[in-house]
Amino acid sequence: MSAGSRGTTCPQAAEARSSVLQRTSAGLLLRPKGRATKKRAPQLYLCGRGLGSSSAINAQVSSRGMLEDSDRWGELGCTGWSSAEVLPTFMRLEDDLNYGDQPYHGRGSPIPINRDPLEQWGAVSRAVREVALALGYQWSDDRNAPHRTGVTAWASNSRAGMRISTNDAYLEPARGRPNLEILGDALVDRVEFTGRRATGVRVRIGKSWTSIRGVE
Repeated sequence: MSAGSRGTTCPQAAEARSSVLQRTSAGLLLRPKGRATKKRAPQLYLCGRGLGSSSAINAQVSSRGMLEDSDRWGELGCTGWSSAEVLPTFMRLEDDLNYGDQPYHGRGSPIPINRDPLEQWGAVSRAVREVALALGYQWSDDRNAPHRTGVTAWASNSRAGMRISTNDAYLEPARGRPNLEILGDALVDRVEFTGRRATGVRVRIGKSWTSIRGVE
């Protein structure tokens, strides 16, 4: 998961949004010109197509970026990306089933965050853990806690063994709203803003691009 506060500006982030979309027979979107920095060569990125986008097909790994990196980005001029600015966003989307009572996690929000207990790990995962600890790597109960690193259980966006995509978390509970219309074969390209307020989206339906404005 990645998030920034509203009104964020960062030259690297703006550059990374520059991409060419191509459709594959497997139903994926390719972004062959995506890159993280000027020094890195363009890399191929795959995006899931369908309700929930890539959250419907990805590995369900809920791994935050290092908050120390966020602070460094803020110091470099990426307004809105310091740890103090991104942490509230992480917390707002979480229902952390293990550490929701901690001041850097959230509870009761749409996306469940779950870590399997050690006794439920597979044999290979347990063996890797044992070898890493024997080599001197420290154990970390919560990889997403501030200033944590080491051997850890992956946090996943699942509940009772079931994947919770963004569609499951946000769209399905709202499907019956009279002001909601769900469009198929529609690709959202960008969120459009009026000042600092999101007011619509630019979307491709079939072969045509259009802007759809939000209403209260």
